[in-house]
Amino acid sequence: MNFNKLKVLIPDAYVRQVPDILHQLHELGCHVTTICSSKLDPGYASKYADAKSVIEGLKDDPDIRNKALRRAMTENIYDAVLPITEPVIAYLMDYGNAFIGDTKIIAAPFDAFAKAYDKEQTLIACEKAGVPCPLTRRDDETVEQYIARAKFPLALKPRKASGSVGFCRVETAEDLRKMIRDGVIEPENYVIQEFIPQDDIQYVNYVFIDNAGQVKASLVAEKLRWFPIDGGSATLLRTVDRKDIAETSQILLNEINWRGYCQVCYINDPRDNVPKILEINGRIPASIKLCHLCGINVIQQMIEFAFDEEVTAFLENRNIGHSLRYFQTDFLWFLKSSKRFHSKPSWFNFKNNHDYIFSWKDPWPFFAYSLRGMERYNIEMKKRNRTMSKLKRG
Repeated sequence: MNFNKLKVLIPDAYVRQVPDILHQLHELGCHVTTICSSKLDPGYASKYADAKSVIEGLKDDPDIRNKALRRAMTENIYDAVLPITEPVIAYLMDYGNAFIGDTKIIAAPFDAFAKAYDKEQTLIACEKAGVPCPLTRRDDETVEQYIARAKFPLALKPRKASGSVGFCRVETAEDLRKMIRDGVIEPENYVIQEFIPQDDIQYVNYVFIDNAGQVKASLVAEKLRWFPIDGGSATLLRTVDRKDIAETSQILLNEINWRGYCQVCYINDPRDNVPKILEINGRIPASIKLCHLCGINVIQQMIEFAFDEEVTAFLENRNIGHSLRYFQTDFLWFLKSSKRFHSKPSWFNFKNNHDYIFSWKDPWPFFAYSLRGMERYNIEMKKRNRTMSKLKRG
């Protein structure tokens, strides 16, 4: 496929995976337009954006975001649009036919994406496929039926959410009943499952499956640190050789007939030392750069898939021991964790270490994003604390 001068629109270029996505598109020779919410967004600061615009409120106001996307698609001709965040993907899948024309959507098929976005459906698929996952309440059973076969503590998390927002640990059956009675949670909107201690290694498996059901790329990494420290997004990832995890992912993805790119997330259960599936992430994750560092051009695969071309296989490259670090939150981990001087690997070890955002070839997104992040971090932590306080009061 000829990627040279392929016109690609990134309509939500305010997230931290954008610099590496732009780098991959630049390597392919594509012409890329980004829509940003601020001049401090990675998609504006990067030298790899060929055209860019700023629309205030794009990130936080759905109406502004949707109007901007429709306007960009109707006033310009693009070969493809590459959405990154769930709201933009969902909007394109639901309403894109009205204005998208012949433009290709570079994303996983919507039916698979929607199923993966619902954590409970993913875990039900795990049970059907016979792959390890936390014991989870099913749609066809009441809360009381689930309590009868579960062991406390339990974990509650929204069925459709990203990261650790809304996560809560429940210690007793009466606590759970009280939360439901008081309207703190609605069981149909929450995943209710056994709580697995979050003080062990977690894993992610990056996978690409073509339309014939063939695996075209698979890379496993261990999640060594995360923030917030009581359960959050990775601050340090390192590639590992875990064929067992890759095989488990393939069994699950075959069960739900997944096609395209995704990330399967695991938590290692210290009680039996078994990695158990938590969720499938159907969008491009923040750690996409780790694949790129290991010779896997996921964006190339996604474009080929969107245009019904043969998807390039990247299976021979096994770069084990490469690390990806999100310095901003890893620094916060260092400030907050009691293990700051005793972590393995050491926080001060930078060998084979790369940053999520920083690149010597394109350094400005790192500094711009850091400035913007200082303000947004305070906002997000206040939001998280309010959510946690509400759940605990319940």
